[in-house]
Amino acid sequence: MSMILLFHLLAPGVWLGVVGAEFAIEFHGMRDERSLWTAAELHYKTDLWIEIPAMAVVSVSGLLMLGEIQPGAILWTKIAFALMAIVF
Repeated sequence: MSMILLFHLLAPGVWLGVVGAEFAIEFHGMRDERSLWTAAELHYKTDLWIEIPAMAVVSVSGLLMLGEIQPGAILWTKIAFALMAIVF
């Protein structure tokens, strides 16, 4: 397994973990006004330092691997779903 593929497989796991952490942060923020401000700050920092770099690693590693494989219907379907995940 190449290092690019390894990073490409690990980064979505990090990205998914961040989504779970953000859910917990937002759930905690519903308690009171002070918790809401703390949750907003943690949410911003999590996006800035973890989620955006994870999305960048997924995108760049995917682009780097694109030249190594034969294009086909399954590949284009995977690319379409990957782009939707990145955009949304």
